[in-house]
Amino acid sequence: MSDVARFPNATPQYYLGRLDAIRRLREELAATPTLALAGNALEGVGLPACVKSGNDAADKIAADLGFAVEKSGR
Repeated sequence: MSDVARFPNATPQYYLGRLDAIRRLREELAATPTLALAGNALEGVGLPACVKSGNDAADKIAADLGFAVEKSGR
């Protein structure tokens, strides 16, 4: 016996112009040190994209605080 569950539109349906909106948001935030955004709404919903988003945000904040940021194969 098996069950099938369907979730129509469960994956985010990004809207036209979303990339421009995110670019503008990042430009605005560039003037605010130690503030960064991360999450699936920015770069993609997959786990690798979410992890990269979090790492990039952490790297930005560390750099803003004056810490050396080394990318170690991530």
